[in-house]
Amino acid sequence: MVDVNNKNTRITNSKIRYSAKYGVYFDPSANYPVVLNNTFANNGSYPLLTWASKVPEVINNNAFINNGIQGLRVKGERISQNAFWKRCDSVWYYDIISNIDVYGDGATVNLQIDSGVSLRFRKNTNLDIGLGTNQPGKLIAIGSATKPITFTGLDTLNAENFWDGITLKNGDRGSYFNNCRITFTQDHCINIITDYIVTIVNSIVRKSQENGIRMSGYNRHNITYNQIGENNECGIELSVSCPIITNNLIYKNRMFGIDVGSGTTSIPFIFGNTFSENESLPISRADPDSIHSIINNNTFVNSKKPGIRVRSGQISKDAYWRRPEPGWIYYIDGDIDVYKVDGSAVLTIEAGATLKFDDGKELRIGHASPDNKGALKAIGGPGLNKIVFTAQDPNEYWGGLYFNDGTIDTATTLKYCIIEKGGKLNYDGAIEIDWCSPTIERCEIRYAIREGRSKGIKINHGNPTFNECIIINNSIGIFADHANASPNIYNSLIKDNKNGIICEQNVKCTTNFCNIESNDSFGVVNLDNDPLINARYNWWGDPTGPTHWTNPGGSGDRVSDYVNYSNFSSSPYLIIPAFDVSTESIIAPKGILLPDSLIQPKGVVKNRFDEPVSFTVTMKIGNGYINNKTVNLGANNTYTVTFDTCHLAKGTYQVFFYTNLAGDEVKTNDTIIDTITV
Repeated sequence: MVDVNNKNTRITNSKIRYSAKYGVYFDPSANYPVVLNNTFANNGSYPLLTWASKVPEVINNNAFINNGIQGLRVKGERISQNAFWKRCDSVWYYDIISNIDVYGDGATVNLQIDSGVSLRFRKNTNLDIGLGTNQPGKLIAIGSATKPITFTGLDTLNAENFWDGITLKNGDRGSYFNNCRITFTQDHCINIITDYIVTIVNSIVRKSQENGIRMSGYNRHNITYNQIGENNECGIELSVSCPIITNNLIYKNRMFGIDVGSGTTSIPFIFGNTFSENESLPISRADPDSIHSIINNNTFVNSKKPGIRVRSGQISKDAYWRRPEPGWIYYIDGDIDVYKVDGSAVLTIEAGATLKFDDGKELRIGHASPDNKGALKAIGGPGLNKIVFTAQDPNEYWGGLYFNDGTIDTATTLKYCIIEKGGKLNYDGAIEIDWCSPTIERCEIRYAIREGRSKGIKINHGNPTFNECIIINNSIGIFADHANASPNIYNSLIKDNKNGIICEQNVKCTTNFCNIESNDSFGVVNLDNDPLINARYNWWGDPTGPTHWTNPGGSGDRVSDYVNYSNFSSSPYLIIPAFDVSTESIIAPKGILLPDSLIQPKGVVKNRFDEPVSFTVTMKIGNGYINNKTVNLGANNTYTVTFDTCHLAKGTYQVFFYTNLAGDEVKTNDTIIDTITV
């Protein structure tokens, strides 16, 4: 080994070979000598150590043959002139032992890396491109599928020894990565600060202790056809950027696949990507107006936490929020308004989706004027296909659904939805209706109980219709408080609220053919004497009717004065969806049977939904026989279920026949009990 520490040394026209370690070793603190027209061969380690600014001179004027490490050990420094770091063998390394900065004074300095080169960095070292706006630089790293360019650490096993990554500073003039591998960093693999367009294509970005790619520049950087995964934080984190992110595989990141960031005011273009196996959400803090495009133009598979986090904002065009994966949840962090100024916007939510709102946040339809139109179309299905609106924190309450002036009544439908734990703001309703008349049917409105003052439904103005709904466990089930309010409630269950219905300010309320029962204080209260509340044909929890001084002996739910409760029902109604699938009758076994008879149990079930449904039906005889069958039944159809055969010893047995529909939290009371004697 030639060991040089003299600043005036010249090594020229020599053969330097068979050293156990370096061919030539220079003291990194010394000035770099002249090294020209030499051949470095068969040395045990590197041919030599060189300075970053001298790499082109060394590479272009010397030969390197069969050394232990075919490459150069490089002392980092500023590169202030254009440079091309080429590959001198099929495998070629540049091992960097200190920081490299690439920038010029006024003119752009380009650092170009040859295909197939590997740059390996020591712990705590980094590659910075550009400095300030007048000190520009650019990195051009164009590999190929068979000869990629690698940026990685000298130690890829111990995280504390990883390198610090690539930073494209304000002076970067649009660096370009193609077929690169950027891996094993302590900081972000690539940190993009520049406002010039950076392109990263066909590359692998992985194993960062922070984010794979972080962007804070304003321009539309191009991130396409990459694999971005296994990073300790996010695959991609945006600060104020609005990049084009297309056709990437974003996988197995410890946090989000993409975190859009609260500072991003423009909408990034996220299209054609596959999000797979990220530990947290695939995407976080996306703008509401971008959700339709993101959800419908990307693929989501095997998410550990299926869903997307949505920040506050406006939906100004028709949008479809679908459920890309089972268990998909929309986490809503701010108020969302659905409307278009002097136009219309309709938000459609796919069956089975869940929307979880942050503390006190609302989903508002329409906006303060009939000209700012909006609509919500949330049509779920039975069981697990119900659409759920709820709070993110099980110990808190969200604001609720607010149907405002501008709501398009004909386009707004809620069906097979669960709306729960709303009504936080000013103790208003989980559903609040103001100057509009939507239709809500087969929905469950429940648990609006904040401090005993929230409402399941609050109606300020309008003529809404509630049909076949379940309104349970609220402080007030339904509250209407204006003469312009005319709610219509039909075929619904109003149960276990502190008060079922309260009306004031001359509300015109109709509630017919409902089960109003087990409400703590009153079933129905009218705080005015005109008009009467039309509460006819209801079941009040007891065959004797409601409790009121004009109904002696009535022991059902209490009603106030000025409530017309006439023609009350002496038995409860069959409320859908409270009885969405039901057992109708037991066909066999029945009566008295001979000992050891072969018994073939049968029973009749009915689907009361207006669409097909799959559910389980159970036959149980005594403590020894239980048999389950799965039934797939068309809309409003009846079916006879045949169970497995059995033998019974002598005795008397109770027979239980009941259904179970997955996803229904309000259980059906459809168990049929019979007795047989053997």
